[in-house]
Amino acid sequence: MKIVPSRFNVIIPSAPDGREFFLYNTFSDSEARITPELKGLLENGHGALGPNEALLSAYADELVDLGFMVGSLKEENTSIQEWFAGKRRNQEELRVTILPTYGCNLRCMYCFQSDLNQPSSKISPQIILRIVEWVGERMDSIRPEKLTLTFFGGEPLLHRKEIIAMSSLITDEACRRGVYTVINLITNGTLLDADFVNAMVPLGLKGAKITLDGMPEFHDRFRCDAKGKGTFEVILNNLFKNKDKMKFTIGSNYNHENVGSLPEMYDYLLEYGLGNVISQVNFKPIFQDGKKSFCDTCTYSEIDPAVHLGLIEEVEKRDLKTQDWVALGPCDFHRRNSFTIDPQGKIYKCEGFAGMEEAVIGDLDTKDIEEKSEECIRQFDVFGKCGDCTYLPICGGGCRYWGYQKTGDLNGVACEKGYFETVAKELIRRRGEDKRGED
Repeated sequence: MKIVPSRFNVIIPSAPDGREFFLYNTFSDSEARITPELKGLLENGHGALGPNEALLSAYADELVDLGFMVGSLKEENTSIQEWFAGKRRNQEELRVTILPTYGCNLRCMYCFQSDLNQPSSKISPQIILRIVEWVGERMDSIRPEKLTLTFFGGEPLLHRKEIIAMSSLITDEACRRGVYTVINLITNGTLLDADFVNAMVPLGLKGAKITLDGMPEFHDRFRCDAKGKGTFEVILNNLFKNKDKMKFTIGSNYNHENVGSLPEMYDYLLEYGLGNVISQVNFKPIFQDGKKSFCDTCTYSEIDPAVHLGLIEEVEKRDLKTQDWVALGPCDFHRRNSFTIDPQGKIYKCEGFAGMEEAVIGDLDTKDIEEKSEECIRQFDVFGKCGDCTYLPICGGGCRYWGYQKTGDLNGVACEKGYFETVAKELIRRRGEDKRGED
């Protein structure tokens, strides 16, 4: 049987003496511990196998089953392209993010939407009704099993009545079609009152992502209201009032000033009795591009690996959950049936692009919006740009918004290889060590 090593293999030393290595495949998500001899086979298997031929025969079936070796690189290239195509065209889920407004009641020091903070740019009743129709049309066209509805902004809860109305009408449309609905919020948390939550939970509200940037002395400086007043205690009280009704993801934006405060904040949240309702704890570095800061990007290659790994340890030692920091993507940009709608009814592939005229793919009256969505995905050409990268399956070409900020090109690459070569490799090694300890 002729087989060759997968190009998606990552080999990581597990001990200083070189007697054992961890093997991970970014496409199959398989993990194994291997000997130096097997490591040599996998690294040199494209040429003559020589004395390793017997070793290959002994492990061939298992290596193929786990995706570490394949029939040919051409065959593997076909498989990865089909895999991406499957993700792109998957019709099981329709994902719609709605921005009721670009306005916000806070003046965060790093906000990437500060130039869009126009309180008057709220959604109109006409647009609300058209969105309800539009979502119904998409459900008829796609026939999904699930609808995931996310409200974002600006601060979406500035328009709670509109959100309740949209959610009620859209949920009715989904129920008539037998589609299961999940509703999520991305909110600063200052307006998350109990009456709103009580109205939304029966409609499908499951969770909210809230941002807390450390203890009050940091958070209140980073995330204050329009009058400069801190928001930490208001947010915490709202979380506590609603803790029996929904789950929360706690996100934090950090720099050298507040990063040391995050572990203390985790302890504070646990002491406040919120441990059981925190579904996930995440964090992102604050980046500066020379003009303004961007907090809502999905990029990690410019972080300090030691800081990021340290934060992961702090979360895990408190028995809190964090995201899978190894498999970061591909993100929703690569899904044909994922859309973002702004207050004017303009449609984008990603909420990061909201408000950017050059990134609009259509509006609520565009007849072929699914085709426009797929065309936008194809224009990025992930294989042409990143086709030779080992980390392609778990990166997908990086954050589209950050790629634009770095290159000025909507189809520019935000390469995450630096992150995967440092932080992700170390996480894979640690995961392997943990599993070995369980054996």
